[in-house]
Amino acid sequence: MNEEYLDELFGILHSSIRLHIINLLINEKSELRFNEISKLLNINPSTLENHLKKLLSLGLITHENEKYYKANLNSEIIWFLINKFQQIKNNSYFSNHRIAELNSELLNTFLDLKFEILNNGISIASQFIDDFKKSSEILKIGGAIDLEFEENFMKIINLNFKNTKIEIILSEKNASNFLRLKNENLIFRDVPNSKISVYITTNPNLYLMILANSGFLFFPDLNFKLDYENCLYMKTNNGVNWLLKLFNYLKQKSKLISLDIQQDIKNKI
Repeated sequence: MNEEYLDELFGILHSSIRLHIINLLINEKSELRFNEISKLLNINPSTLENHLKKLLSLGLITHENEKYYKANLNSEIIWFLINKFQQIKNNSYFSNHRIAELNSELLNTFLDLKFEILNNGISIASQFIDDFKKSSEILKIGGAIDLEFEENFMKIINLNFKNTKIEIILSEKNASNFLRLKNENLIFRDVPNSKISVYITTNPNLYLMILANSGFLFFPDLNFKLDYENCLYMKTNNGVNWLLKLFNYLKQKSKLISLDIQQDIKNKI
């Protein structure tokens, strides 16, 4: 990371005039002459010249044929990020949680997602029930599964998973306990083992549930403790596809285990 460049970038952007210039050039969708920018933004020419030079120095705008100023990909990216930060700056969820387990591709596309925030267990359970009743063919669960939470959640929702194809990713330390709960019909009651694929991984610090047309994502709080009472709820195609990519990313780092042989789990832990 070029810290000197970032210091200069944030210093240059610490000016409402420069932000107005970038916004004007993006919205115009065409080149503008110096005097046009000065007139549209009501900026003194000598002041404008100084601001344009600073924006040009970092490639945030383009000066074409020494006559016209234009927006470019750099300015569009910066403006996109500024808008996203404005959207989330007053969001208490983002102020009180951390992002974990995301590779660079997932992190880069995270800001483009649309989601709702569900901030209590009843809302989460109610939404899950409604979505499952609409589409019950698949269920993917992954991450730092709290089996006590999972057992209580299953009791609350009281749904029939017999016809659902289930994939689960959980930590090594939870594998034996999951098998015990499954065998005792405390979770996924009466679902045949052939309908469930279980993977074990190292200790992840997030949790997600994905249905055919929606998904739920749980992040850790500021103390790295996973928060099961608040989640990001996604129901757009883009959001669900992103969650599936996250699930597959976790699965790539996991090992498939057998539900039929308890010793198989013990040997892998």
